[in-house]
Parts: sequence; structure tokens; C-alpha cells
Amino acid sequence: MKFYWLEYSTKDHPWKYSVIFYVWWCNFNCYWCSNTKLSQLDFKKYYKEITKEEIETAIKYSPVDMIILCWGEMLVYSTDEIIKEIEYLRALKKNILIRIDTNGSFYKKMVELYNYVDWFWVDIKWPYWNYEYFNEIKKICPYKNKTKYKKNNYKDIVLSLKLADKKEYTIFRTVKYPICSEKYFLEIKTWAKKNLKRPHQFNNFVNY
Repeated sequence: MKFYWLEYSTKDHPWKYSVIFYVWWCNFNCYWCSNTKLSQLDFKKYYKEITKEEIETAIKYSPVDMIILCWGEMLVYSTDEIIKEIEYLRALKKNILIRIDTNGSFYKKMVELYNYVDWFWVDIKWPYWNYEYFNEIKKICPYKNKTKYKKNNYKDIVLSLKLADKKEYTIFRTVKYPICSEKYFLEIKTWAKKNLKRPHQFNNFVNY
């Protein structure tokens, strides 16, 4: 597994000083993605691979207490690769916490990784449980490679949300895309309040 960008943050998780490692590629193609360059094929025009020395310096020689693995989509990689990387990162600092950010579309992988991470950050991009919003879903987040929309895909994402919710410090997020109706966001807010124990927040859309 290779990382192509890192940065430090005091904002990405409450009360934690984090180092964030970014991976390449994503199976979604979200409307105005905040990190399009890392989710596309030509990413090497903009980024170079982070070296082991840079990774170890970022963890060993800074006061970080948390590692965030994210953008593009971490779970496009095999669970064996991810577990190997997690074990390597944990060995660099005692009691380091690890969070995986995901769009929730890889439920089986989340099950396999559940005991290897401390918590998840999951984007609730659309009302997966309500097919009434199909047309708005297509505007926001078409799959790459013309993957067909299937109700079973969405059922798996709902299972991912419920699995992540079992982790005490998991956070859920929804971006308020301007192309979607307020009814759309109310549907997400209502469902999250009824079905999730962990915090769900709305982030304002930023035009990158």
C-alpha cells in the first residue's frame, strides 16, 4: 500500500492531534470531490509517494495520538494489505489510535477490519434506505466504470453504517450539496437520528 500525501490536523477528530495519510483512487465519483486529484488516474501529476522515512517521522517524532487513513477510498485495497499497514503503523508508537474514513460501500471489508481499527468516519452521501431519491443520488455520486445502481449495493451501505455505529467514537458526516433538495437532507437527518447512536454532522459544501 502506498500513501501520496500527509498532513497534520487538530480539527478532523475532536480532542485529537492527528496525522492523516491519503491513498489513491476511489470507487465513487462524487459531485465536486474535495480531493479529485487523488481519486483520478492522473494523480501522479500532482503527488509523489510518501516514503517510509516520512511516515515514521510523522508518527514517531511528532505529538500525534491518532492516525487517519482516508481519501480516496481506503477500502478499495485488499483487507490483507490494509491489516499489514495498520500493524506496521501501530508498531511505530505505543497506544496510537487508528481511524479509517470510508464511503461505506465495502461492508464485508469493514467487518474484516472491525477489530483492527479504533473507529470509523463514514460519509452518508445519500438516503441509501429510500430509493425515492434515485435521481438525486445519480447527480451526486455516480459510480466509476459505469457500475449499475442496485438496491442490494445500498443495503450493504446501510449495514456498514450500523456496523460503524458500534464503535464508540465513530462520526458520520453528510455534505450539503447545493444540487440537492432540503427534503433530501431532512430524510438523512431523520434517519440518522432514529437509527444511529454516534454523532452525525452536516458539513457545508465547499467549492474547491
